[in-house]
Amino acid sequence: MGAALDDNWADRPAFLLFGDQSLDSHAFLAELFRQDRQGELAQAFLRQAGHALKAMVEKLPGLDRTRLPQFRTLQQLNERYRDWNYRHSGIDAALLSISQLAHYLE
Repeated sequence: MGAALDDNWADRPAFLLFGDQSLDSHAFLAELFRQDRQGELAQAFLRQAGHALKAMVEKLPGLDRTRLPQFRTLQQLNERYRDWNYRHSGIDAALLSISQLAHYLE
C-alpha cells in the first residue's frame, strides 16, 4: 500500500514555497506595488497580509514594537523596513513569504 501511495504523489506537481531565505523581498514587493494594476487575487492577498502583519506586530512585546518602523500598509512597511537599522527575524520571514506567495499569485 505504501508504494501505491508514493506512486500517486509522484504524479502531482510540487512547489517549494519557502526556499531561499536569503532573497531580498524588498525589490520584488516594491516593483509589485509600483505596477499600475495587479491581479485581483494578488491585491486581496497583499491587503490581507498587510492587515495580518500589522495585527501581529501590535501583539509583539513593547520593546520589539519600538524597534520596528510604524506602518499602516504593507507597502509602507516594505519601504521603511528596508533602510531600518534593526532586523526582526519574524518580519524578515513574513516579508519573504508574502513576496513569494504574491509572486505565485501574480
